[in-house]
Amino acid sequence: MQTGVQRLVGEILRSAREEADGIVERAMSEAQGSVEASRREAESEYKDVLERARANLELERQRVISEAVLRSQSLLLDAKEKLINSVFEESLVRIRSFTSSPEYAEVLERLAGEALRVAGSSDVELLVNEPDAKKLSRLLSKGAGEALSRGLSSTRMNVIGGVVARSSSGKIEVDNTIDGRFSRAKDALRTEVSRILFSGGSV
Repeated sequence: MQTGVQRLVGEILRSAREEADGIVERAMSEAQGSVEASRREAESEYKDVLERARANLELERQRVISEAVLRSQSLLLDAKEKLINSVFEESLVRIRSFTSSPEYAEVLERLAGEALRVAGSSDVELLVNEPDAKKLSRLLSKGAGEALSRGLSSTRMNVIGGVVARSSSGKIEVDNTIDGRFSRAKDALRTEVSRILFSGGSV
């Protein structure tokens, strides 16, 4: 009786051990599969993160390069602008110097005559700066062109040189000052100066 019970208990235990071993084996297999799946998922996510990081880094690199290019272009344009302006400033210095030369009197007479002809009215006066007023007065005293005798205004202008012909009503005004002529010619001069300075480039 005892022997039969022992055998039954032994079989139950063996069956239980076998079932337990199977459960453990299946659990280990499932765990390993889960670990492998998690590893593959982690690797895939890592690759995705790495690709996104690389893409972001490339975008950042392109942004930095673009900003550097824009800055360099801006600096180059500023440098060209300063150089062109320095040419204009030097030109004005030389023009101012020329207005003190004996040759300028003839130029002043011509500028006055041109302004009066364009104004086309007998009721016109000439506005000039103080040094040019003295020069024109001397020209008038020497019997210079009839056009100049129409009148020299007592009003003085703050200009480098040249004249403004203005009617007494103020409706007609012809700016033939050096300043005005220089300003009007500046755009065309700018293109030419840029071409000469920068071998065909322009600002």
